[in-house]
Formats: sequence, C-alpha cells, structure tokens
Amino acid sequence: MTCDRCGIVLAIGDYPFCPHGSGSTAIEDATWPGGRVFENLGHEPVRCDSPADLKREMDARGLMPFVRHVPGDRHTRSWATTDPYTLEQGRILAERQGTTRVRGDDAPSAETVAIVRAVLARGGKT
Repeated sequence: MTCDRCGIVLAIGDYPFCPHGSGSTAIEDATWPGGRVFENLGHEPVRCDSPADLKREMDARGLMPFVRHVPGDRHTRSWATTDPYTLEQGRILAERQGTTRVRGDDAPSAETVAIVRAVLARGGKT
C-alpha cells in the first residue's frame, strides 16, 4: 500500500497518516538496573530485578500490592468511614471491655516472690 499524499510505501504496523512511522505492538520488559531491595515482603530483605520479579515474589508469599481508595472508584471502598454494623459491634466490644474484671489465680505467695527475686539477682542462674 502506498500513501496517496506523500507516496511512501506503507508496511504492516505503519501509522497510516502523514507523517508516517512504525508502531510497536511488543511490550518491552522493564528492568531495574542493579535491582531494588524490598524490606517489607518478609523477615529478610528481598532483591527484585524487575516488576515481574516483584510480582512473582509477592504471589509466592501470598501478598497483594497496596491499593488506595479513590473517591468514585467502584472497585474499592473507603475505610475513612465505618458501616453501621461494624460501628455497633465495636461499641459492644468496647462496653464489654469496660465492664470486664480480671479473674484468675490468687497472687503468688511471698515465698515464691522471694525465690524469683533471688534468682534474678544472681543473673537468672539457679
């Protein structure tokens, strides 16, 4: 096919309007030169060399990327407000906590306290 305006022969994938150029349908693999170290994926820092490496690492650990709510987005919910059911359940828990009394064994005997203090004074050695 030839352009009617400028006479250039067009190939598949070329932009059909002047000025012509070829488009790219391939996605380049993005890499991070030298890699990036992520310290919040687990107990040890993890080095990833590309976004694909990071995705694989997060999938292996069962993690998801952080998603921030944007007003008007139907896929996420705002956590700035609480629905009435959750608010009522929180109120019930708070009231229960306020009226709870500590129940359990009596305080340790004076003899037990003296033994523990003596052991701690020796540096924990019996």
